[in-house]
Amino acid sequence: MRGERTASTARLRLGAVRERLRRLARAKDNLAALLARHLNNALIHLANEAHAPTPNTRRSHHSELMPYAPFMRWLKDMDDKAYDGLVKVYVSTWSRVHKREARVWCDGARISLNTQSATVDDLLDEVLTMLEITCNAEQDFCTQFFYLEFDVKSDNSDGERSEKVK
Repeated sequence: MRGERTASTARLRLGAVRERLRRLARAKDNLAALLARHLNNALIHLANEAHAPTPNTRRSHHSELMPYAPFMRWLKDMDDKAYDGLVKVYVSTWSRVHKREARVWCDGARISLNTQSATVDDLLDEVLTMLEITCNAEQDFCTQFFYLEFDVKSDNSDGERSEKVK
């Protein structure tokens, strides 16, 4: 009789644990969905706000998004699909902004070439410097914000980077 009570009590506890785990999984899924939606909206909103090209190494969207980096880490660990979707949103929205910036810089250099006695080398150097600053800032931001870990492949002589496997 006592053994039956102990067994049924243990089953009830096990059932309660399973139910609690299900609730926690649902809460995790809901949190991940809400967080992904918020970050998605923030990425799109900041890209839509970016109008004028600036050669700042620390762009305003970087400083506005960095507080969300721990949440991106959590999404990377908990919900690959949401994380990958956010990476794609960032790449697609900000690539348009950067293409527009590069076009403005090139157009400005072309106009300067026609109106001033500046040399092609100087103008090209100026445009390439702005592109380098932008690319370096984006690389640093993406590595920190999306928790990307890179190492240089030892077998490549061209310095190509690859994602480090944990």
